[in-house]
Amino acid sequence: MSMEIKTVKDYGAWGDGDSRHADEDTRAFRLALEQLEEEGENPARWISIPAGTYYINETLVYRTDEQEAPGLTLFGAGMYNTILVNRVFNGPLLRLEGGRNTSQTQKGGRIADFSIVRTPLSMAIPSIVENQRPRIVVPSTVESHRIPGPSIAISPKCGIEFRSVWHCDVERIRIEGLEGSGIQVGSYADARRREGGDSDSSAYLRFKNCIFKQNGYGMNFISAPRTLGIAQVSIEDSDITGNASGGIRGDGVGIFTVRGCDIYTNGRTHDDHGGIHICYNGENSQVVIVENCNLGKSNYPASIWLETSICGEISRNRFVRGESDRDTKGVYIGPPASPDGNGFVYEFACRQNWFDVEFRSNHDEYVIGNIYNAFHIEDIIRNFYIEKTRFSNIFSSRPSKRIEKLLVGDGVNSTWYDFDDRSRFIDE
Repeated sequence: MSMEIKTVKDYGAWGDGDSRHADEDTRAFRLALEQLEEEGENPARWISIPAGTYYINETLVYRTDEQEAPGLTLFGAGMYNTILVNRVFNGPLLRLEGGRNTSQTQKGGRIADFSIVRTPLSMAIPSIVENQRPRIVVPSTVESHRIPGPSIAISPKCGIEFRSVWHCDVERIRIEGLEGSGIQVGSYADARRREGGDSDSSAYLRFKNCIFKQNGYGMNFISAPRTLGIAQVSIEDSDITGNASGGIRGDGVGIFTVRGCDIYTNGRTHDDHGGIHICYNGENSQVVIVENCNLGKSNYPASIWLETSICGEISRNRFVRGESDRDTKGVYIGPPASPDGNGFVYEFACRQNWFDVEFRSNHDEYVIGNIYNAFHIEDIIRNFYIEKTRFSNIFSSRPSKRIEKLLVGDGVNSTWYDFDDRSRFIDE
């Protein structure tokens, strides 16, 4: 069977950057996805988005109910050549959704090479500017008779949402400036179990060479309470910076791997989630690995906040403290107040990391008010190892030790952790 590649322009999309064509652009994307769904188990084509700027004013849904249905293949001409402007009032621009029962999952999808951005205010309401009546978008008849999926609270103006999706690659996607999450992965394990389904509603998701900047969350993974509803996630070689609520939040993820990423300036207040936050929801995550990353600079409450992991490793990362007094922790191991109790961190190693407090000549007059705790551990840990780690204070004129290497809570037994003598300070 030959693979036919259709473009959204075959369905009437403009892609000319004119917001007055938002209805036509939205309708074209929707028709392309609906036809792909109707082809069933063996679709003989992919969907291409040619270079251009497309305005989308309602959530685009690719939904399947078959057993092990094929995932969506949707690709643009490059993240800075193909731009989708999110004008959805409340929800994601794109939602991928499998069925609600056992094995009704999408498998083998690929999403690549385009951007999702927020509508500039000056372009958000062209009909008002031009003294025309506002457009009213009426959903298609196909959309209106579909069975609704499981309910979930959705932040406004999200990027891409995944429900019951397995083995999907997301590559070279840029999502920037949205109020909600750039990426949102939802799990509905409780509902699926009641209907005879399994608990792993999404699994084997890989995000590579992506940019998630200046959103609410960069990436938000949410499982149903007391389940590991998201089986495995890999995030590689991506830029996750400046997200107000947090860079990466993982709630109920079984195996979580982050490699080769820049994760900076995420989180702003005490209620936020910092750079990477692995949450405890009543079930302990199985494996958490963070390696070869750059992290830090005003992340609050920590560059890495770990509430749970049966085993894992934080290795070969560079942590940089910024100038803000909110940036006080590199790695924090500890629980928040939770109705589900506390998780545990077992058999966890931190190896060959580098922590910097860095101020150059143009910052001579800055006074650091708070000590930077490289590692802060509380009583949820068992067998925690810190090995071959370096702590560097770089000042142009006032050398001073501003890093506290290890802060240990009162409830931590000294036999539960090992801080080797090869971990040391380097002053310049």
